[in-house]
Amino acid sequence: MPNQNVQTFYRRPYSSLSFFVIIAFNLVTYICLKLATAFVKPQVAVTLHLIRVAELTFVLGLSFIAILLDPETTFSRMKKVQENEDGEGGRGSYRYKVKRPLFGFRDLKYCLDSPAGMADVWWDGARYERAVFEL
Repeated sequence: MPNQNVQTFYRRPYSSLSFFVIIAFNLVTYICLKLATAFVKPQVAVTLHLIRVAELTFVLGLSFIAILLDPETTFSRMKKVQENEDGEGGRGSYRYKVKRPLFGFRDLKYCLDSPAGMADVWWDGARYERAVFEL
């Protein structure tokens, strides 16, 4: 049985800076091609338009992949826990948020114990579990 006080986290499989540089470079290229279209013959303008569409598609696809693979993109739900009877004879229950990343890489997974006195949640009041899809 897994330890309930362990939180599962994943590292990002890419550098955010590299994605930003690639996307920024492609957007600057897109803008330059847009400006160049006004100064060329119509046949060349059509070719430049097709290249611009490919640039924009690449930027949108890369952004979608970056968001999808980011471990901070999570599936969240609320979980209700019934506590056992305590010393005073009362029964209690509490709810907390459970966060699961959509995609996580096994090699980039690490587990940490929950902070003392916080039951089975992390500092932000949520419990972090394994990814929905682990690659």
